[in-house]
Amino acid sequence: MQNNNRNNSNPFRKIFTLLGFLLGIVLYIIIKQEKEQTPKEDKKEKEIMLKRKALPKKVNKKEKVNVEVESIKLSERQERIVKKLIEKGKMYPSELQDLLSDVSPRTVRRDMNSLEKKGLVEQKGTTKSTYYVYIGS
Repeated sequence: MQNNNRNNSNPFRKIFTLLGFLLGIVLYIIIKQEKEQTPKEDKKEKEIMLKRKALPKKVNKKEKVNVEVESIKLSERQERIVKKLIEKGKMYPSELQDLLSDVSPRTVRRDMNSLEKKGLVEQKGTTKSTYYVYIGS
């Protein structure tokens, strides 16, 4: 008898149960739509990458590298960075710091920002997963 009175006297319980169920359905639909949109963004990124000039894996001829680097005014450090990036394809900030051990990490960052503005280098990733890629001029 007490069970029966408890269910009948509390209509809010049914309302909250129904609202929880509806909220679950809405969240499921939102998550499903986000997952469907992600591949479209990946396709756009792939199209952009295909439009860009292919990155050289390794450059055997130093003359070719020198011609590209000399056409844009760069500091000595920046030239070293660009040449190494062309050879390796991508570099992490720790590798850049090893390459330029005579300067501070902040100076390396300034050089990389400058190269980015000149359109030679692109920063990929964020925080700890950051790396730089040579994209050419």
